[in-house]
Amino acid sequence: MLKLRPLSNRVVVKPDPADEYTASGLHIPHVAQAAEKPQTGEVVWVGPGKVSEFPVLLMMFELEGGRNEYATEFRRMPMVLEPGMKILFGKYAGANIEIGRDKFIILRETEVLALVEEE
Repeated sequence: MLKLRPLSNRVVVKPDPADEYTASGLHIPHVAQAAEKPQTGEVVWVGPGKVSEFPVLLMMFELEGGRNEYATEFRRMPMVLEPGMKILFGKYAGANIEIGRDKFIILRETEVLALVEEE
């Protein structure tokens, strides 16, 4: 199987299969499942994180004549999500891809609505 390396603040998620039957055993057609309810899935791969939009001030130097020089750098923001986490995301969020018979969704970390934790 191929391994994807998501870039920036993106994650690759394996969605949980949609329920096609009700609790009483009635079949729900695909058209009726199109309600905009959130989906759940498991994070498979995680990107390195987004680079900050604004530089971080490291130090300031005072120069002759009252001028100041600044040393700054852009830092990578750490990812909250890790492989193996169960998440909740919007039905139409991300990009759907298929590798072999496996279906995945590539999402930005900001498109994740919540973490799903077992009690």
